[in-house]
Amino acid sequence: MLEGPIPEFLGNLASVLELHLSYNKLDGRIPDSLGNLVSLSSMDLDDNKLDGGIPDSLGNLRSLSYLDLAANILEGFEILACPCNQFLHQEPGTSQEAEQFACTRFKAEYPIFQKEDIKKALGEL
Repeated sequence: MLEGPIPEFLGNLASVLELHLSYNKLDGRIPDSLGNLVSLSSMDLDDNKLDGGIPDSLGNLRSLSYLDLAANILEGFEILACPCNQFLHQEPGTSQEAEQFACTRFKAEYPIFQKEDIKKALGEL
């Protein structure tokens, strides 16, 4: 189990594709240097004790397709759950089952919307 702040030097690892540091005891702020990981496709910092805001530098991560910052003490954003089974089939079941899973697995205290046809809503039939 990792403890303490996320080391700044991780931002120097330019070829990293995935960064999974969930379920540790990491604390402090998310380092700005993580915005240098421009090849990063997945970042999971779930269930730590990270605080403060989300660095603007994370906007540089154009390849990022998965980001999980849940179960931390971060400021300046709100989690909204929009269950949908149209992307990699990650949300099978009914809206009620998705809500029950989020509340049981993640202790969700955030809004959970009904399942929708997201591709249709975006005009991607």
